[in-house]
Amino acid sequence: MVDDDEPVEDVRDDELTRSGDPGWDPGTAAGADAAPEPDAVDVPALRARLAAAEQARDEALRRTDALTEALADVRSRPVETFGMRADKIVRMAQHEADQRRRAVEQEAAEVHARAHAEAARITADAVADAERIRAEARADAERAAADAAREVEQVRSMGTVARRESERVADTAASMHAHVADLRRGVREEVARLHALLGAELGRLDRPARPPGGGAHQLREPGGRPVPAELPPVTLPEQRAAGPRPSPGPAAASPASPAGPAPEPETAALRHTVRPDPARASGGPVPG
Repeated sequence: MVDDDEPVEDVRDDELTRSGDPGWDPGTAAGADAAPEPDAVDVPALRARLAAAEQARDEALRRTDALTEALADVRSRPVETFGMRADKIVRMAQHEADQRRRAVEQEAAEVHARAHAEAARITADAVADAERIRAEARADAERAAADAAREVEQVRSMGTVARRESERVADTAASMHAHVADLRRGVREEVARLHALLGAELGRLDRPARPPGGGAHQLREPGGRPVPAELPPVTLPEQRAAGPRPSPGPAAASPASPAGPAPEPETAALRHTVRPDPARASGGPVPG
């Protein structure tokens, strides 16, 4: 910036001003103003010098403009105080914090993206494993249900067979029990009938002989052959089981004997002697 109070230098270059210059020589000036000969002037060198001078001038102008702007900037700035320095430090710290926050946010976003991708992969693997396990469990359940149904059917069929077998065994046991009861009843009846016949025959044989000419003399004569008594036919239990049981008729009764003393009562020894063995009479084991 130029001060108005300073004297301005006269830069005019003419003959009027040069005459006042103490070192001015008119002859020298006249010789300098005289145009040189055309042959003695180097035009390319002059052009080069002119281009260099113009380049130097442009560079000087640029430097001058830059210095002017820098000077204006320095003059426009206020004086830097402690508060300004502190505010500058705070702004720098805030800028650094913003940069760090942006870096941390970017890193967190990258970590979140990686975690999301990993979680998606783990979820897909878990879903695939769950589907596989569920399919295996369904197959195992169906197979177990089929096995259970087959076992239930087998147990049901075995139960049916066992029930039929038990019914058959029960029917057989009932028929055997009835048959044994029939055999026992037949043996008892046959033994009672034989006991009655033997008792009557023994009583008749043990009675005293009557005088000749009586009815007893006709049955048994001294020195003669005894007349065999007419006994009813004996039917075994096996024969009664095979055919209808004959009803006792008049032949089953003891033969009529003449009136006489009553037969002696049967003693225990006689009962033991004349009672036949049921096993021998029935031809098989004695039923209990």
